[in-house]
Amino acid sequence: MSTLPVSEPYLARGDSWSRSIRFGGPRATSQWIVIPVLLFLSLNSGTAGIADTSASQLLLLQITATAFVGAWFYFTMLGLAINRLFPRLGTSRNWAVGILYATTEMLRAVALYWLSVAVGLPTVADWLFRITGSLSTGIVLFGIVSTVLNDSASYASTYRELINQRLKLQAMINASQENLLRTRDQLIQNARAQISAALGAALSEVDKAAPSYSSIVDDLFHVTEDVVRPLSHDLFDNPMALVSGEDATKVPRVPLRTYLTDSSIASPFRPGVMVLISALLTTPSLLLVASWTYLLAWSVSLLIFYVFIRGAKKFIAPQLSRLPYLIRIVVIGIVFSIPAVIFTFVVFSGLSGGVVTGWSTVLYGTALGLALGILVSTSGGMRASRVRMLTEVSEINDQLYWLNVRLQSELWLDQKNLALTLHNDVQATLLAAALKLKASLSGGKISADAVMPEVKELISRSINFATAAPEQRSLADAISRINENWAGLIQMKYTAAEETLESLHNDLVTLGVLEDVLSEFQNNSLKHGQATETTVILTSPEVGVLQAAMSNNGHRLDTSAEGGLGSHFLKSVSLSYKLENYSRGVRLVVKLPVTSHDAHGQNH
Repeated sequence: MSTLPVSEPYLARGDSWSRSIRFGGPRATSQWIVIPVLLFLSLNSGTAGIADTSASQLLLLQITATAFVGAWFYFTMLGLAINRLFPRLGTSRNWAVGILYATTEMLRAVALYWLSVAVGLPTVADWLFRITGSLSTGIVLFGIVSTVLNDSASYASTYRELINQRLKLQAMINASQENLLRTRDQLIQNARAQISAALGAALSEVDKAAPSYSSIVDDLFHVTEDVVRPLSHDLFDNPMALVSGEDATKVPRVPLRTYLTDSSIASPFRPGVMVLISALLTTPSLLLVASWTYLLAWSVSLLIFYVFIRGAKKFIAPQLSRLPYLIRIVVIGIVFSIPAVIFTFVVFSGLSGGVVTGWSTVLYGTALGLALGILVSTSGGMRASRVRMLTEVSEINDQLYWLNVRLQSELWLDQKNLALTLHNDVQATLLAAALKLKASLSGGKISADAVMPEVKELISRSINFATAAPEQRSLADAISRINENWAGLIQMKYTAAEETLESLHNDLVTLGVLEDVLSEFQNNSLKHGQATETTVILTSPEVGVLQAAMSNNGHRLDTSAEGGLGSHFLKSVSLSYKLENYSRGVRLVVKLPVTSHDAHGQNH
């Protein structure tokens, strides 16, 4: 097959870009284009100036077949060269493909003439009509089929992407809680393992018959200062990434029925395009038949074509979706065939110099109308469906991103609680054990031997720690704690609608993350901007999103610098954030995922 692979940039870009590329797209030189078009063009050789008589039918068939093979070989070889010389989509490839289409049909038409002359069949040169007609016919027919084929590739790829995104979303929803639990366990187990390993020397010494109490004390102080404290700080400073499972989904192919159904409903009747194509195909006949009568008949038949398809678009198209698929196709075929047959009779009558009759003309006109009509409607339908699917892919990607950030927020709270547990509980427990043992060695009331059981218990408790669930809180409580920390130095105020507060207070995860975001902004406003006041405006710009717009009255900052204002933390737990200077100070706008129910009852 002389064709290029469908590239992702071609499929991913906007529809306005792809519209200019479909003519010379990745499938432009495919055998699926050249063979059907050449077969269709070979159905009627009357317009090539060859007299079709019963005595010449066998010779005409042989000549037509020979011209077909020659044109096919030319198309295939030149198509391979185009793919090699112009592999990238763009203007150069479009021009090369256009030349290929025009000259392939011109070669076939010229071959028909000279082969007819060689075997003695009566034929008329009419080179002006023969050349112009073959050029326009080649560009139009090959171009239409190329457009449909490239649209099909784009449609199929977009469909697979849509299904893939749906499967990913469902798989992530199904596995999200499991992944979160696994990562939580990993977080705690890693902390326990580090503390347990660091306490190895102390535990070994404790189990001895005659332990070195001073060594145990030194080890406990060492673990407290050099292991637990850095571990706690690292958990605060470096949000952990959620462990994701392997994606083992297999994306299905586009079902043929889905492909055909979409292409037959979205945009079946396009009167302007059909009339333009018909005019391009037959305009060369005006050069051959220089008659005002023919020009008038040609124009009127085009007008009839337009009015007929326009009426079908207005009155029939809205009813198509209610019809069974086969009946729908029959109706579409009839709508295209009737004006095409009328137009074919007018053109053939003008070319022959008399009134054309016969079933061959009817069949040719019907085939022409069906072929062009179905190709045009299919292209429009697939394009409309592709736009719809791309929109759905975008929405699913947004859901995936929302879910990922939400899970990261939950993991961050677990990580924060673990850090607080290490800082407040584990560190305090080890210090208590070390200080109790040290006191006994300094001549305390209780001997070292007597205090050792309690020391062992404290060490065991520090290894087998447990994290506590967050307390029930409110935004007012969170901001009150922040203001108490910096009392007399900087003050934070907030504004929020009642429904926004209600949504926030029903979501402890987002409330906990928001408190950390506000605290970070307050700290940096004072530390880097010497601000004395910060304000927070909370809104719900869309379903599942809480927006916090924070500003201060401090010095302007270098917002282009990396780091600062907890950027790593914000990237982990926010849907988006933007830091900027403004007239009074610095503004930070953060969007956080918040659970809510949309109009369809879906939980975000």
